[in-house]
Amino acid sequence: MRPNSCILFHSFLNFPIPRDEKKTRDMQDFFGKKNWLGLLLGAVLLAIGFYLLGRGPADNKIALNVAPFILIFAFAVVLPVSILMGGKKEEK
Repeated sequence: MRPNSCILFHSFLNFPIPRDEKKTRDMQDFFGKKNWLGLLLGAVLLAIGFYLLGRGPADNKIALNVAPFILIFAFAVVLPVSILMGGKKEEK
């Protein structure tokens, strides 16, 4: 009889992982308020772009011209800039 591989995999990964509290805290504080606002703006632009893309007939001017530019702007500019913007600064 073959043992259940899922159980073996789970038991293999079920060991305590040493955690560095300072490193964990640093990663939690990586995004600042500007980063979260940028991500929110990107999500709103994506929602608007997909909504405009999906409405009306296929030959709708907004669906063909405006929505792709909004989506490209959100994917190529807003989201990367909000992720790469400087996060919280270290206070000394």
